[in-house]
Amino acid sequence: MKTIEITKLDFTRLTDVIYNFQQFNEKGLNEIVYLKREIKRAHKRESCEIGSDYVTMNSIVEITYTDLDQKMQIELVYPKDANFKLKKVSVVSFLGSALIGQKVGNTITYNTPKGKRDIRINQIIYQPEANGVYYL
Repeated sequence: MKTIEITKLDFTRLTDVIYNFQQFNEKGLNEIVYLKREIKRAHKRESCEIGSDYVTMNSIVEITYTDLDQKMQIELVYPKDANFKLKKVSVVSFLGSALIGQKVGNTITYNTPKGKRDIRINQIIYQPEANGVYYL
């Protein structure tokens, strides 16, 4: 399993998201378990220390579905901001949980309700921390 890195701020906020989700939602618990496992195993870094090639919250990322050789640009967001039509993917989704903390060039296998999918992270188009934005 590849090492992932997240900011301490993302870790704190995602821990709150997980707690609130578990308290108030019945749907999506499999996704929450996956996200919880991912952030627990992550190396935590200060926002100013995270590499610009790691996916953080509010990053805009170009991925490729390797089985289809289909590219897609998405933004990784908190659940309240999710809108798949606008390519804003919730970190609570299986795809979002698979992306958080991953590095450019990584190929990731993640679960979906219809089975496993493989994606490759081609590039990070925008990462808040790389642009000196540490509060998003």
